Parts: sequence; structure tokens; C-alpha cells
Amino acid sequence: MEYKVSLDRKTEAMQTFYVKETKDTAGTVTKRDIYALQRSGNDDYLSHCELNSNTGVYEQVDTMELVNFGHGQLLQYFQHNGNDYFWVGTYASQDATQPFPWSQQIGRIQYKPGTSLDYKQTTRLTGLRYARKDKPAFKHAVRVEGALSSKRDKLLILVIDDSSPHRGHFVLYDNEALNTVLDGVEGSTNPSISCNDGKVIKAALKDFVSDKVVSLSYDSSIEGVELADNDAVYFSSSAEGKNRIGISRSAWGSSSSIHKLVDNSNWTSGETEGEAIQLLGDNVLIGITQYPNGDGTGSPRNNSIYRFPKSAFN
Repeated sequence: MEYKVSLDRKTEAMQTFYVKETKDTAGTVTKRDIYALQRSGNDDYLSHCELNSNTGVYEQVDTMELVNFGHGQLLQYFQHNGNDYFWVGTYASQDATQPFPWSQQIGRIQYKPGTSLDYKQTTRLTGLRYARKDKPAFKHAVRVEGALSSKRDKLLILVIDDSSPHRGHFVLYDNEALNTVLDGVEGSTNPSISCNDGKVIKAALKDFVSDKVVSLSYDSSIEGVELADNDAVYFSSSAEGKNRIGISRSAWGSSSSIHKLVDNSNWTSGETEGEAIQLLGDNVLIGITQYPNGDGTGSPRNNSIYRFPKSAFN
């Protein structure tokens, strides 16, 4: 285990997280902060955690409510024009045929503890089915995910459609160019812009379509997505029976992946679920939620972050 995370909302899993490191001029890490995202119905709660040096646990300091942001695994920190931001999934799907209220838009937010933010107030990308560079747009999108490269210069948006098997449209954007486009709508009465807008399309670098996107991840489950600086895409997965967790890596444009099981002796079969991932240094960090009393509503969730070496994929 790399980090244990204690959140005030004890009965909801840590869907995704971000470990933010502060370094001195020599490159030495002087401080770590963990941001964790939990979901309750259609709403999310983004919490800031700091290390309790007495217990070794990262404990919640404050939180922010995100109204109608839905179920997504995207939480990526970056800076733009001197401001701190996170990319997050937003706008909970209203499609009752889907198993979860998947996030269907991509939002840019600033962390403001103690506040509540409605998705309609969020500076965001809409019309994600149109996200593209050269490939045709999808007819319908049921879920969107995303990830920033480690250098934070490229944003990956993954759009998953409603076909069977599900197709995935991977679109890579220039992060700075895309943020400049969003600057143009921020603060307006409707701070959004469609991915079909020419300015958004111009910010796209390249794209490809996977005809069976879930096959790129172990157990046909996509719990989290990450983007390497060389444009390789990482996925985390968790078996439906909570008895197996995997991490996969796929080269950009590939129809196959390298799959690795990452089970740990501390994880109890049937009670452990893998969540989102983060690339940090030489490791892939993976969020782990354990259900010691089963996964029924109201049962406690224990959240932690483990690490897995990138070198295992070489």
C-alpha cells in the first residue's frame, strides 16, 4: 500500500483520485496532497486530504460538492494562465437503460472547498459524440472518460458509444489550445462549447476508433484511464465479482493490450474493487476500495492507493 485515505463519507467508494506533489528546486517532493472523488447518486464530492503524520493516513481536510456531475473516473490536475484546475466528468446521464448515471461531458473546475457547483455553471465541453480530429462522429455517446499526459500538455478524451460491442473514440487534444478555447466561454450565462465547434476540432491532434473498446481492458471493464507521454493508454479494470483487478496498456491506435493482474495478498476476494489509476514517476497508482461488510448500500468502504511498476509492461 502506498497511501491510506480516510474520507468523511464512509459509505461511498473513492471513484477516482489525484496525488498532487509539490517539489523544491532540486526536484525533491516536499509535500503531497490527495484529492479524492466520491459519488452519491448523480452528485459527486471532491475532497482534499492531507497527511496526518501521527497515523500515516491521508485524512480529509475539506470538500466541494459537484451537483449532477455523474459517474466518471476523470480527475486530472493542471495549471493554465497561473490558475489551478481539474478536468472532471460532468453532466450525469439521464438514460435509464444504463447501469450508472455516466458523466457525458468534460468540465474544467477550480477546487473551492465548502462550495457547491452545479454542472450548468461549469466551464465545459458538450456534444462529446462529436469529439474528433479526422474520424466520423458517433451517433450517440453513453459515457466519456479522459486523462492528461504526465507533462500535462495533451488531453485524451475517450467517448464510448451505445453499439454492441461498445466502440470507443480516442481523441487527443492540445491541452493549452483547448483551454484557450474554453477561456472564451468561461463566465458566460452558458459556459460551454460543443466538440463540434471548429475551434475545438482545431485543438485536436489525432484520433482513432476502437471497434471493441472494452477488450483493451482486462475483464472487459474500464474503471480508469491514463495517458503516457508517448501516447500509450493505460486502463484499470475490476472483475464483477470483486475477485480480480487488472491494469492494461495499449499503444496508441492498437487493437490489443498488454494485461497484468495486480492482485495483492492484503485484498480479500469478493470484497475488493479496483478504481481509477494515475501515472506517477515509475509507477501506476491504483485506487482500491474494500467492502469488509459487503457492498450493500450503507456498508463501509475502506479506500487506499497502491502502486504497480510501469516496468512490468516492458
